[in-house]
Amino acid sequence: MVALDAASRGLKCAVIDKYDFASGTSSRSTKLAHGGIRYFEQMAKLQGDPVQTWELLKEALHERDYFVKTAPYLNKEVKLLIPHESLLQSAFWYFPATVGYHLLYAVQAIRSENPAQLSGPRFLLRNAVRSTLPAVKNLHGMYGVVMHEAQMIDGRMALNSLFTASVDGFCKGMRGACLVNHMEFKEFVKKDGKIVGAKLFDRIKAKEHVVHAKRVVNCAGVHADELRLQDNPEAEKRIAGSRG
Repeated sequence: MVALDAASRGLKCAVIDKYDFASGTSSRSTKLAHGGIRYFEQMAKLQGDPVQTWELLKEALHERDYFVKTAPYLNKEVKLLIPHESLLQSAFWYFPATVGYHLLYAVQAIRSENPAQLSGPRFLLRNAVRSTLPAVKNLHGMYGVVMHEAQMIDGRMALNSLFTASVDGFCKGMRGACLVNHMEFKEFVKKDGKIVGAKLFDRIKAKEHVVHAKRVVNCAGVHADELRLQDNPEAEKRIAGSRG
């Protein structure tokens, strides 16, 4: 996305990846573009800062809604079952919670002048659970709540963004980005203490390259701190593991 934004503004840019594009997090994720029902649960249980959790939930629901509406070819509705042996727990805790969660999404969709794209939750008795989801038919005495989230083909979304970024003249003034995978970042090139490029290693041809740039963008995700520490070993770490 950084490359697409830069290229569309007429900037000359390049993207490198140590392995194959979209082979990291995208290959190991659940593919869920979810609104974050656990945030709704935290609010209901008064865990953490309710204002912060509320803002996070609204943002997550908005993003999910945006994905489904703007890229339906990359995002689809997916059915999730919340099973429980207790009728009371299913009917009076999980079902009302999923209804409230869906209503928040529906209200946001209406405010954006678009109809809700995802279906609402349903409460299922034992026979309905077994007939709707035969894979769990051996779990007798089960009740369930079916809710709906969105599932994204995130690897394809990453590739779409990259390939679009590489198209020269795709929009007025756009300069196609240079895309290179299996190109490993080794170290920064500095001049007077300022980063002016990077040393790269071609993992296929076993050849080293030096690339100069006015700006270097760290898009290493969970590994971003590793690059920051290469630039400044005394830098404070910013990335920590998150729930989920």
